[in-house]
Amino acid sequence: SLVVVFCNLDHTDLQTPSMASGPPPPPKEHGIYPGTYEELHKACREVMPMPFEGIKLSSNAASTSHFQASHTLSLTASQPSSYKFGATYVGEQQGSEAGDLFPVLVSEMDTSGSLNAQIIHQLTDRLRGRFILQTEETSWENLQMDATYSGRDFSLAAVAANPDPLSAQGTFVGQFMQGFTPGIGLGTEILYSKTSQ
Repeated sequence: SLVVVFCNLDHTDLQTPSMASGPPPPPKEHGIYPGTYEELHKACREVMPMPFEGIKLSSNAASTSHFQASHTLSLTASQPSSYKFGATYVGEQQGSEAGDLFPVLVSEMDTSGSLNAQIIHQLTDRLRGRFILQTEETSWENLQMDATYSGRDFSLAAVAANPDPLSAQGTFVGQFMQGFTPGIGLGTEILYSKTSQ
């Protein structure tokens, strides 16, 4: 197992999580909500460029206010050309933040049959769940389930990746963050992993 302790000294960007990740913050009058571990490096990940050599054509079309389809064609010299079809569905249940609607279903499939799919749902005002599935052609690649609870001044998350209860294998993560002041939060992450390899 691995224990990591982290400290969040400035969480101003953590007050507005995206629709696809992280839990909703608690009511605005509680200014010491620390955010979640997943949100700590979100701003850095969003500005990091993704290197790409070749041509990529993307098209997005919303057929209704709840459904959107996307088409992506990639042409590169280093890899075979690929086409991906994506679909996104956003439900009608209002989340705790204005503009957040649930459930959210996002999927993308390429011509080889590889699939990336994600379901996000606001289970209660403070509990959000997510299910992620990835396949590589005809084989299962990754299965992940997580739940995040947002208290007034803390967040608690549990993640299970590729769990196999029959052989007691998989990766399990617990994350906790506690806010002390509007600018200081402290947290920890515990990870347990057991595989047959």
